[in-house]
Amino acid sequence: MIKKRFFVMIAVVLISSMLLTACGTPATTTAPQETSGTGGEVVTISMWNGFNAHEVGTLNDMIAKYWDPTHPNIKVQAVGEKDNDMILTAMSGGDPPDVVIAPSSEVATLWASQGAIMDLSPAVEPVKAQLESELVPVGLEWSKYEGKYYALPFVNYNWGLFYNKDLFKEAGLDPEKPPKDLNELKDYAQKLTKVDANGNITQLGWMPINDVWRALNFLLSYGGKFYDPTTLAPTLNDPANVAAFQWDLDFAKTYGLDKIAAFTSGFTQGDNPFQLGKVAMYIDGCWNPAFFKLNAPDLNFGVAAVPYSDPAFANANTVGTNPIVVPVGSKHAKEAMEFAVFFSMNKDISRDFSSLISNIPQVTSELATFTQDPTTRFFADISSSPNAKAWAPVPYSQKYLDEITTAIGEMYNNGKSAKEALDAAQKIVEEDASTYINK
Repeated sequence: MIKKRFFVMIAVVLISSMLLTACGTPATTTAPQETSGTGGEVVTISMWNGFNAHEVGTLNDMIAKYWDPTHPNIKVQAVGEKDNDMILTAMSGGDPPDVVIAPSSEVATLWASQGAIMDLSPAVEPVKAQLESELVPVGLEWSKYEGKYYALPFVNYNWGLFYNKDLFKEAGLDPEKPPKDLNELKDYAQKLTKVDANGNITQLGWMPINDVWRALNFLLSYGGKFYDPTTLAPTLNDPANVAAFQWDLDFAKTYGLDKIAAFTSGFTQGDNPFQLGKVAMYIDGCWNPAFFKLNAPDLNFGVAAVPYSDPAFANANTVGTNPIVVPVGSKHAKEAMEFAVFFSMNKDISRDFSSLISNIPQVTSELATFTQDPTTRFFADISSSPNAKAWAPVPYSQKYLDEITTAIGEMYNNGKSAKEALDAAQKIVEEDASTYINK
């Protein structure tokens, strides 16, 4: 993924053409019949995840505190820093770990469609009503394929608007009143943009949506959609998507796409121009309040929902999760499923781990209590908004990310109109989607 979470790496690997050796119909297994941690020989399950070294230590703390006391006969060996390619290679080679906490939402439906992961529905069935009433609904959307649970959500994440309060004050804007709609966004951005005598940008009021994750959230706030929930067909060139991109392009052109590119290309060493006070408003993820407070303690920032085109789309945001899956070929599938259900549904783990890694609990009861930081809590609040979406929980979402990224390049770098770029990308996504839709 283009964006990097503060601690959690959302390493989206765009594996649109790679197929698993285990391709075929989705696999099933029987549900655990009893809790394995109450007697018998000790079983050690291997658990791969996409968390970094620091987070794996925190994850092990959660295992020791909440899992081990109730499951003394199931030991968990956590191995972190595993991206989707590494996990895919292990599953394709027939020697997967027992359970995986995947680093990106988009892989669950893909792997399910390819027969690489097991159907967890039988294991979920005894607690299904509780699961569906207690977990954030959007995270659950990423977990299902053809009406069955092939994954379970674990800590969620989402996006919103960040704005610099000090720059607002300098521009004569109320730092406690971020823009609500696109008219205000445009007005504020104009007041917050500075250029020198040669027309070169020295301060940018609004970072264009020339990034796939900024774009997805901006398009949702414009009423855009990415797939038909009935047919599962892609809708990348939906009129609202075209209009959203064109709005942003037209506004960016008032300063010159070349001038914006020159300005943003100056931050090539991993510097965040917002953190440096060079960009006044942009879209980014829920992990950043903690990141900024650690790396830029003097940054005076606020957070808000992405400005909307219509109040009907207020508080729109994409919500992702770290899906827990059990690969086909798991040597201890029964115990792995037990772990998946426990870790997804345990409110204490959801609260504590989310707090420690600056993400959002997947258990709704913990959304109001997991942090004392109001900026982080804001993201928790909008994760349950009626306009919070799983942007495309379909098997071709990986390919979708590829093609949206390509379309963005065509628009912002090569001069294509929004309609031209999205029409071309739609055709490619449709071809990939037909592999799954027409099964």
